[in-house]
Amino acid sequence: MPIPFLNTASFTGIQLVSNPVVGHVLTCVDAEGTAAWLPISLANFTSLSADLDVNGKKLVSSNNGNIEFKPHGTGKILLTGPTVLGGDLDTNGFLITSNNNGNINIDPHGTGKILLSALVELGGDLDLQTHKIITTGSNPITLEPANNQNIVLNPSGTGKVVLDSDTVLGGNLDVSTNKIVTTANNNDIELDPHGTGKILLNANVKLGGTLDTNDFDIVSSSNRSITLTPHGSGLIRLNGPIILGGDINVDGKKILSASNENIELKVEGSGSIKLSGKVELGGTLDTNNFAIVSSSNRNITLAPNGSGLINLSGPVTLGGDINVNGKKISSASNGDIVIEPNGSGLIRLTGNIKLGGTLDTNNFAIVSSSNQNIVLTPDGSGSINLNGPVVLGGNVDVNGKKITSTSDGDIDIEPDGSGSIKLSGNVSIKNGSNISLGTTTGTKIGTATDQRLGFYNAIPIPQPASVAQKALVDNTSGDTSAVTLAQVGNTSSSDQSTAINNNFARIAVLLNRLRADLVSLGLIKGDA
Repeated sequence: MPIPFLNTASFTGIQLVSNPVVGHVLTCVDAEGTAAWLPISLANFTSLSADLDVNGKKLVSSNNGNIEFKPHGTGKILLTGPTVLGGDLDTNGFLITSNNNGNINIDPHGTGKILLSALVELGGDLDLQTHKIITTGSNPITLEPANNQNIVLNPSGTGKVVLDSDTVLGGNLDVSTNKIVTTANNNDIELDPHGTGKILLNANVKLGGTLDTNDFDIVSSSNRSITLTPHGSGLIRLNGPIILGGDINVDGKKILSASNENIELKVEGSGSIKLSGKVELGGTLDTNNFAIVSSSNRNITLAPNGSGLINLSGPVTLGGDINVNGKKISSASNGDIVIEPNGSGLIRLTGNIKLGGTLDTNNFAIVSSSNQNIVLTPDGSGSINLNGPVVLGGNVDVNGKKITSTSDGDIDIEPDGSGSIKLSGNVSIKNGSNISLGTTTGTKIGTATDQRLGFYNAIPIPQPASVAQKALVDNTSGDTSAVTLAQVGNTSSSDQSTAINNNFARIAVLLNRLRADLVSLGLIKGDA
């Protein structure tokens, strides 16, 4: 049916006054009254005053011409239903928006993709509907907020933000209490700053997996601490060597090892391991042939808890004083305690020593320096028991006490070689005690004739010597077979010379025997 229209004078355009339909026939008459039969197309119109119904047809252009929708003034191009594009959509610097909080859905057909070949500025949410943001070729995907606004990636429900390739950040990444996880094939999560850049963590970091620093350091800025805090009864596990560039504060906790492994503290080069506070050991400390030293004249104190002991299970080399603070140095399992100085060094005891067991000097001497005494003082009624030979290199002062033996044992005082036992004071022998001498070589009292000896408080004299000590010469021819002196009768009445001569001969024998014995004992010289 004919459609009424308003004919303009110039025929530069036609304005319809009712709804035109593409494909209908429009009858026009020019200035000469010639009628023209034309199918309706957008090229015939510059302005619509009513809806344009294409009736399932397309709006196309010929000769590579553009199709341009241009609203007047502040008017908008409103697409109130699904729009299928068969070519490029050029918004010419304008926005694609929706009304009434409606969504804008861009849905390529089949396996088609949404290709963004330039920068895209979002004024609202971007819902990927389980699809990915990918790039073609080697071009990166860049998300850049404007006007200091945030870029928020918010998956629905239990959905995740999945990054399938390297991600370069030009600003902060706020996960908003969510996690950064990897979902495919146990892949790693790698943070790689560019060049000399650093990974800066300005708040607490909660790890749900392994953190591999890839041979880089974990450092803090502005003198801040690095705190590792496991949850609940969890542990901080260090499964490899740790190189510290600063202090480590365990905050009252322990440094443990798992599976009976060692904990090793190793300094580089000539560095030292410095412990500036108390150290409580729950296991063995192996110094690996290094020394435990202190700085600034400070002490090294080993303090076991309660009734615990300090167990030194091997040789200990001291480079300074050891103060046991009133405690004992003891051994376990009947083991010896050996104190061995190096080379010609000495074991110096500058104070009293209280022994609770045997002291084995291992063939070395106990000496004192600076003319000081060596005093052995048993406690109470205790005794000083010397169970073997004692070699003295100096005086022994018993301080009014006795030198006794136990179990009827002898006390043997034996000088070395040609040495002598010298008694520089009075010797008192207990009543009923005897002096036992040898039965072969024997013993001398006095080794020279000028040495003085006295008996029964007599003045000691040298060995007596006189010509009167010569042996008697018996010329009496008397009978010496008897040891009895005969009674001599009256010589005036008979000859008694035989009896007299016999007596003199027998007296001479006795005197010579006594003389010989005294000479043999050395009490007299026997001849001047």
